[in-house]
Amino acid sequence: MSLKILVLAAAGAVLLFPVSKASASDSVLPMSPDPMEKCSNFAVRAETSGTASDWALKLCGQAVAQAKGMRDELAAAYINRSVIHLARLEYDAALADSDAAIRANSSLPQAHINRGIALTAEKHNKEASQAFTDALALAPSHPEIVYFDRAMAREDDGDAKGAYLDYRKAAQLAPTWDTPKQQLARFTVAHAPTS
Repeated sequence: MSLKILVLAAAGAVLLFPVSKASASDSVLPMSPDPMEKCSNFAVRAETSGTASDWALKLCGQAVAQAKGMRDELAAAYINRSVIHLARLEYDAALADSDAAIRANSSLPQAHINRGIALTAEKHNKEASQAFTDALALAPSHPEIVYFDRAMAREDDGDAKGAYLDYRKAAQLAPTWDTPKQQLARFTVAHAPTS
């Protein structure tokens, strides 16, 4: 059984999540029999369209049930279902599924990223920043997006310096991505006088 990883990035889906600005193309998704594969496909569609049906949610529930006892597959099924919940703006459910994915396999950056997205949407910015920090420690495939997302959480929490540094890091990692540069243009850097 092969495990396909689809990484939903918070900064990636302006239509999908109000807290997001850009998109990535990897995710943690198992490509296996029926409900697991269908849930994976629905999660990809939800990321792209910003919507998800009751049927998609039901199939992802079946995928979670099917994956019980298989650590990586279970984590992936929870991550996919969290994507469905995020598309439906069901942040508490997305957070619960992200937490379940982390309990199943804490080494998957996408579970922490989805957790950060849900927490940011619920205005729990300190916790969201920590979730994004946890994701960065696991070497996500698109760290620039995670830095951008953490910058937004930090800025919403009043940490202007942290936000600036994260927007700058996102811009350095993805020099052709204009959004971090646009955010940086809003900041004025002043150096403290030395005595």
